[in-house]
Amino acid sequence: MKINIIEKIKKVSNDRVSLNLLISNNDFLKLSGYLNNVHVFSENNLEYNTRLIKRGKKENTKYILLPKGLREGLIPNNNVKCNKIETEDKYILIFSVDKLDRFAN
Repeated sequence: MKINIIEKIKKVSNDRVSLNLLISNNDFLKLSGYLNNVHVFSENNLEYNTRLIKRGKKENTKYILLPKGLREGLIPNNNVKCNKIETEDKYILIFSVDKLDRFAN
């Protein structure tokens, strides 16, 4: 989902800001009614660099290397949910991985 315009920004409290966002109807429909747990980020604010590597016969298998700074606390061999956002010149890949529970046995 691409935010076309942030129409209004209002400070609600010391730790809350209210945003009025303008997005395309198509992007709104992609939310499929899920209006909770929506995250806002800018592709200009990405912190880590990594690489896409190819392996196997005809290099058909592709891996995205997870930077060291992002590895801590992830559960190995867990199902990872992901999605792809396509812009005019990029693919933005979003991954959701459960956190490791420090207190579990």
